[in-house]
Amino acid sequence: MKVYDLLVKDSTITEEGEKTKWIKVGVLLQKEKGFSVKLDVFPIVPTWDGWLTAKEREKEKNGKDEPF
Repeated sequence: MKVYDLLVKDSTITEEGEKTKWIKVGVLLQKEKGFSVKLDVFPIVPTWDGWLTAKEREKEKNGKDEPF
């Protein structure tokens, strides 16, 4: 089973230019027969366009997987 973090892009415009931060809102689990999604929070940011980004979770330095 692969685990992906679900992220929302939050952009703000400053004098220096556009700044982007990524907010984790849940996880996507890739199983043998499909996918499961668990949202921890519903993204409500002014710049949210309805899209979520799934980034494969990397293993911790000690080799253990982070729990959901």
